[in-house]
Amino acid sequence: MNENNCVLIGVLDTNKYINSIGLKNSETINVKGKVVYIHEKPSKLSFGQTECNFINALIKTPNEPISYFDLSDMVWKNSEDSFSLWALSQLAYKVKNKIRKCGLNPEIIKNVRGVGYLYIPQG
Repeated sequence: MNENNCVLIGVLDTNKYINSIGLKNSETINVKGKVVYIHEKPSKLSFGQTECNFINALIKTPNEPISYFDLSDMVWKNSEDSFSLWALSQLAYKVKNKIRKCGLNPEIIKNVRGVGYLYIPQG
């Protein structure tokens, strides 16, 4: 089995995984400009531009993992800084903490080990 087969199996099993952790498929988070909306209401917490870029990149392809490199390109647009898995990991950690404080299950953002990150809409 090659690496692409592993990724494909992960994508196909996504709905099964979503159900196993008690989440449902529907939109819960959105970004308009620099404002993050939780259940269609503006968040009381402030999200930075990089955090908004991260959320936007993930919600464009729900239930499909985005590679670390593609996500890095989407988050740090036109940046000459080199890719850092640590920086991306820290960004995901910060966003998950903020969405938890907004009342969402932080498990809507999952790290797909060796692949990238995945957004799982919550009902």
